[in-house]
Order: sequence, then C-alpha cells, then structure tokens
Amino acid sequence: MASALAAIALLCAAILPAAAQAPMPAPAADPAPAPAGGGDPHSLGLPKDPGTSPVKPKEQTIDEMMKLKDSKDEPQFAKLLEKAKSLGASEEELLEAEITYCFRAQMWDKLKEVHTRFAALVPRWNLEKAGYIRTAGQPEAMNELIKAVVAAEGGDMKGFETAIKEAIWLNPEEANFYAQFILGYRRKARMTSIAVPMNAKFATSQGGTATFAELVKGKKVLLLNFWTGFTPESLAGITEMVDVEKELGPQGVVSVGLNIEGNAAAAEEARKENKITFPWLLEEKTRALYNQMGSTTFPLSALVTPEGKVLYIGDPRGDDIGLHEALAKLGITYKLPTDDLPPSP
Repeated sequence: MASALAAIALLCAAILPAAAQAPMPAPAADPAPAPAGGGDPHSLGLPKDPGTSPVKPKEQTIDEMMKLKDSKDEPQFAKLLEKAKSLGASEEELLEAEITYCFRAQMWDKLKEVHTRFAALVPRWNLEKAGYIRTAGQPEAMNELIKAVVAAEGGDMKGFETAIKEAIWLNPEEANFYAQFILGYRRKARMTSIAVPMNAKFATSQGGTATFAELVKGKKVLLLNFWTGFTPESLAGITEMVDVEKELGPQGVVSVGLNIEGNAAAAEEARKENKITFPWLLEEKTRALYNQMGSTTFPLSALVTPEGKVLYIGDPRGDDIGLHEALAKLGITYKLPTDDLPPSP
C-alpha cells in the first residue's frame, strides 16, 4: 500500500511540481498493519476484491469524499461528511478526509480551520480508529506538515522551514518525501526569476529557426515540453505531448517540443515517427533554458506567457492539478485524465 504522505504529494501537484515525482514506497505484502509511512487515503478501507468482499457503506462514503478535488465540490463534501458521521465514522477518519480534501482542492483557508481541530485531537489520536494516519509519530508529523504548507502558502517561509524540519524529526522514514516539499517551494519561488528568451532563435529539427515570440503571437500561452532520447520515460512522454496538444491547441495553447540534446537527426526522426505537427525545436547545447527550470526529471514542461513569465513547471502527465489550475486562470479547460489517484510514477 502506498505511503499516505506520498499520496498527498500527488494531491499537492499544483503547489509542488517536484513533489508529484517523489518516489513512492513499494506496496506492502500485507496491508494490515500499515507500513511506517501509513496507508493510501484514496484506498481507505476498500477491499482488494469488491466481488468477494463488498464495500461497507461507511468505507464507500469515505472513499467518495477522498475522490473530491475541487472547491466547487464543497457542498457535496459537506453532505458526505454528515453521511459518514451517521454511519459511524470516527473523528480520526473524518479529519483525515477533510485534510485530504483541503489538499486536493487547495483550500488553504479551510485547511487552517481543519488544522485547529486536528491539532487539538493529536494528543489523543487513536491510531486504531484512524484510516491512514495510523502509525506512531505520524499524527504529530502530519500536524507539522500542515503547519508548513499553511505557512508557505501565506508567504512565511521561515515558518515553513521550522515546521518541515520538525516533521522530518518526528517521522524520519519520510525524510525524502519532505525534501520534495522543500524543493517544490524553492522551484515555485524560482519561477519568478526565470528569464525565458522570447526573441532568441532556436533551430528546428527540419533545418529552420523560430522564436518563442513568433510562435505565441496571437495565442494565449506557450507549453514548452523538454525531452531527450536518453530515457524511455521521456520518449514515452512524446505521446502525451501529442494528446495534450490536441486538447489545448484549439484553445490558444502553443505546444513546443524542445530536444535538450540539440540532436537534429534524432529529433526529426521522433517528429516523423509521432507525426508531430506542432513546433519541434532544439535546445542550445548549453541547455541554458532547461537548466533554469531546476529539474533533472523527464518529461518536463513549462507554461510561459507571451511576455515570458513562467506560470508552471512540472510533469504534465496524469492527475496534474498544477497545469490544470494554471490553465484555468487563463480561461483554458484542461480535462484531468482520471479521477483516481495515479499509480506510483
């Protein structure tokens, strides 16, 4: 069963592009008792084989709550919360659901209120009644994680630093996960200082040149997709680029492929093989633009305005709330591929 905190990393893709790529622990051979990192909140209480073990009403209701991820769903969440209470859900299970929903819907003001109630319960948290915060030390660590995120979203990075360090101290098994929050917020801050060369000429795989300014003229935004032939994940990501372009292209989004190797022959072969119709460029050999993004993972994309402002950096595959939210602010609809939590990257 995947780590609860790693699952929340996926829920926070909007604020932490890097967190979505945090490695998730291998599934445990036996889901009970939970591993040190806790259980996956999305699969809370659900049997592996519904055909042989029917889902109980309480667990089904909590599962429905865990799936909600939009602030517009708040009335529905409130109804489900009351239903779960009537079905006997524990205070621990209800708070877990509220925390998860606040993370998924990015409702930070609501999270502050939930955190007050959660912090009050932590000293008497009943691990046996909990759904996924059920390992010694994890309630205290979750308390500090929420403190850290609320502080960061409020611009208090000193408060974030203090709380995230305490979370690591309380739950060192998840230290790598917490590091992703640190990296994610640093990347978010870095976006404001990235200088995208809108008028610089980039070579195309077909032997021509193009500038970002020319490509985005009359459009809403650029979606830069960095790729390389070095990794299978990056090559596989080209298919996603094509799918995303088909959905976003008609809405004023200019998708651009950027091969960071500067290998025209390889880039042109990939363009033909995948029947690419959008701009297919070569990054400078110094990889100056790619290096500014502060990531070594693939696929990697950046959403850039006609003025060169970076609105998003991350992996656009899967349940990427970050890209969804950035596009929504521009009046662009991006349908999330699935309502389920994605599997381990």
